[in-house]
Amino acid sequence: MPVPLSGMGFLFMMKFFRKKSKKDEAPGSERTLKDVSNGECVRIECLRGEAHECQRLREMGFCESAVIERVSSNGAVICKVCESRIVLSEVLAQKIVVAENVA
Repeated sequence: MPVPLSGMGFLFMMKFFRKKSKKDEAPGSERTLKDVSNGECVRIECLRGEAHECQRLREMGFCESAVIERVSSNGAVICKVCESRIVLSEVLAQKIVVAENVA
């Protein structure tokens, strides 16, 4: 006769058998704008950080689903967004989570 799973055993089994999603990945595995190579075009997936930082980034054109190109990096990150070049600090570039390359 099968033994019913108790509280923690049931939760373990549910976590073990459910499908993995992007949210299940380790926090450090997200690709940020700082990790993008020069000349590469990417799509912004989400913004991480305090509300006022995210709001300012959106005002500059760094909205979710926007396509941006990283132009260069030399202590600061230069990006092309909406046909304008904008310079961001590396700390701020780390708060922009990007998706795969855009062709």
